[in-house]
Amino acid sequence: MASYAYNAGGRQDPSGRLGSQSQQAGSQQNLTGTLNRTEVGRRGAQFHSARPRMDSDNAFLDGRSSPSGTLRRNQARSQDRLNSSSSISSSRSNLSQQPQNPALRRGFINEKPQNYSPAPQQQQPPHYGGSSPGDGSNYHNYSNVPPLKPNMSGNYVDPESIANMNNNNNNMNKVARERDAMNSVSSLQSVASVNSSVMNNSSSAVADSKFHEFEKVRVDYLRRGKLYEDTVFLPSDASAYFSRQPPMQLEWIRAKDIANMHRQQAKFVVRGFDRFDVLQGQLGDCWFVAAVACLSCPEYRHLFERVIPRGQSFQDNWYSGVFRFMFWHFGEWKQILVDDFLPTNHGRLVFVHSSQANEFWAALMEKAYAKLYGSYEALKGGQMMDSLTDLTGGITEHYTLRGEHANVPHNIINILFKALERLSLIGAGIKGSGERILQSGLVSGHAYSVTDLRRILHGQHPVNLIRIRNPHGDSKEWRGRWSEWSPEMQQISPEDRQKLGLIQRDDGEFWMDFEDFLANFDVLDICNLTPDAVGDVQRKWHTVEHTGRWVRGFNAGGRQSKEASHWANPQYLMRLDDTDEDEDQVCTVVVQLMQKDRRKIKQKGETFLFIGFYIYELEKGYTMPLKKDFFDYNRDIANSGAFSNVRQVSKRVSLPPGSYLVVPCTWDVDEEADYYIRFFFEKGNVAEYWDDKPEKTEIPPPPVSPEVREQEENFKQFFYLVSGEDMEVDAFELRDAINEGLKREPLHRDINVEACRSFVSLMDVDGSGKLSFHEFQFLWHHLRSWKKIFYQFDADNLGSMDSRELRSAINGAGYKISNRTIAQLVFKFADQNGRVSLDNFLILMARLMKTFNSFHDIQRDGSATFNIQQWLDRTLTL
Repeated sequence: MASYAYNAGGRQDPSGRLGSQSQQAGSQQNLTGTLNRTEVGRRGAQFHSARPRMDSDNAFLDGRSSPSGTLRRNQARSQDRLNSSSSISSSRSNLSQQPQNPALRRGFINEKPQNYSPAPQQQQPPHYGGSSPGDGSNYHNYSNVPPLKPNMSGNYVDPESIANMNNNNNNMNKVARERDAMNSVSSLQSVASVNSSVMNNSSSAVADSKFHEFEKVRVDYLRRGKLYEDTVFLPSDASAYFSRQPPMQLEWIRAKDIANMHRQQAKFVVRGFDRFDVLQGQLGDCWFVAAVACLSCPEYRHLFERVIPRGQSFQDNWYSGVFRFMFWHFGEWKQILVDDFLPTNHGRLVFVHSSQANEFWAALMEKAYAKLYGSYEALKGGQMMDSLTDLTGGITEHYTLRGEHANVPHNIINILFKALERLSLIGAGIKGSGERILQSGLVSGHAYSVTDLRRILHGQHPVNLIRIRNPHGDSKEWRGRWSEWSPEMQQISPEDRQKLGLIQRDDGEFWMDFEDFLANFDVLDICNLTPDAVGDVQRKWHTVEHTGRWVRGFNAGGRQSKEASHWANPQYLMRLDDTDEDEDQVCTVVVQLMQKDRRKIKQKGETFLFIGFYIYELEKGYTMPLKKDFFDYNRDIANSGAFSNVRQVSKRVSLPPGSYLVVPCTWDVDEEADYYIRFFFEKGNVAEYWDDKPEKTEIPPPPVSPEVREQEENFKQFFYLVSGEDMEVDAFELRDAINEGLKREPLHRDINVEACRSFVSLMDVDGSGKLSFHEFQFLWHHLRSWKKIFYQFDADNLGSMDSRELRSAINGAGYKISNRTIAQLVFKFADQNGRVSLDNFLILMARLMKTFNSFHDIQRDGSATFNIQQWLDRTLTL
């Protein structure tokens, strides 16, 4: 695929070279660092990484007491002390952070900042094997800083502190030991204990409701002696491929009949889920299969059984042709029912299937997932982070470990430590077009799980070890340093390995040096689980979620360089008050932005949009929501790292306590899509959607001058001419007067009598249906004022306004209204292009003024109570 680039002015660079060759440049240094208070305090928004840590920091690495006291991270968890004379000690730990230069600078209020234009960049999504995904995922990278190269050599560790590791093991973490102990009990006991604490009351009620819906269908068909047939997801070619005819002859056969063809009895599960014997098939959905493989780890059995509820089988007293699966879908768990008609070719399953010809849980699960998104073909090409999210409901962080687009954070070990502490699901993979055993013993095109992380002292040198699980549970394991039969591992007695937690629970697990892990694996996905998914764990994420929509001409303002419209994007106020439980005094946030249902509408020819988000620091004195002037003079201090045409983007940021603005947006202006945004906080911080609250500001009338008095005398003559003998103006006379006054305006359209009735009712105090001189004068003053405002905010001089200009014009007239109200006004008064003409603007302002007046006439303390007659009087005259 040809690469392309754009310079700061948006012109294509013929060289195809980007200002930054790394997806993580710029954003990496901004987002994973912390503000160096010693150097900059709270000045501006200069963003630095943390200072280099020395003695006191290595005390934290060792698990010793920090200067501020024993680390809170380890207070709640105790672990048996090792013999003080032992030459080996271990603990999960944090890596020292390296100093960084400021990446982005926010301009001061009296100067215009230089233009930071994002540079589009193409990059293929991670691939775990099988056919090429081919979804053409591209990345718009706006990084302008050289890529950060993490130093994993250990040279930054203070030798004096490391020498004392043997004597200081009082605070060693036992999260992994508890996990291993939990997995040593029977799987049924483990699942029952975890599931009992996973669901809160509300989620439990939802699960029970879904189960009863399924049971009603299953029992009904079983009672009638019939087999369930899905009337939505039909056994047809259209359910397999929406864009073309299948590349082979498909025959949809029930699972029982497929097993009979092989002279076997159909089973939902044959050998359990611990051994992941699932093959991909003809469809490029390796991203889905890889996520299911990660979920098959014993410690995540409760998650696996939330997706695949227990008790399903092909036994005669249970089977009625219907099966159920649960997937997380943009904030809620959806139950998907499917029949067991499966696509075959010559009697063999075409897509995902088990290595056992009579095992069908995997094929049925894939069918349910295909039904969720409309077809099997809709699953072709994707990212593992998407399927992990759908299977767990968590936020997935994706890191590229090697190559041009590597974005490994300098504190990756600390991130992994905290992830394992919160029972996050962690997957890793080696890219490849198919599974191939490498010389190292690892398999390319294959998904692995990360199950533990340890730091030990080997001789006089600290070593970070990571435990990897091959979900297939076979003998294909790592052959390098710290593998089972390596010299490094053999130097440690089995007893000491047990003490250090260097446990291999089955044939599929192995240990390796973390440096070797970074050198051999290509991608790392960390799925941070929601509080209801991790059971009785002391440390959980705190989550906040919102849904919204980018609307053309309204709040689809585009990226930051679109200065005229970027400010109109949705805005979320993030208040960070409670810092993490470490010495950095920062607040960790993981932000996830998803575009909803884009995979499903692939069948309509639509694709994923390029999406991303910006984070701005807020100082006191700004009124929310922020207008264009704020964005003219302030730069983001963090961002999503790249605008990507994938379903979701996520980013981990570490920020000092304070208030921040998060702005999700599309790459281009006026791109419409539904979105879902979530915030995961280590502590209980806040993120809320911010919008204008309805408010009316009185604009003082102009001072009376001799010119005004002369104009008033002339206006009286005009009134006498319009009103006739009765000296009052009705709706018909008002229509003629307004149209006469507007006929010289460009693109003028006559105002109809219904609009004029609204004008009359606006000023008609006595309910006569006519306007006296003073009422007519007051109305005419407002019409002239609104006309002036219209032309003031019609920035492009087209004789009509888009919704962003309309919002400014309404504010200029003294009214503040919410985005929802703006959207309703655009729907009611705009043309097919989303633009509001002058005549419709006058009608709109009259209705708005009447509505505010009706409320304020009767409101007390910001609320009003209407009886039915009052309600009719006010609404029927709008």
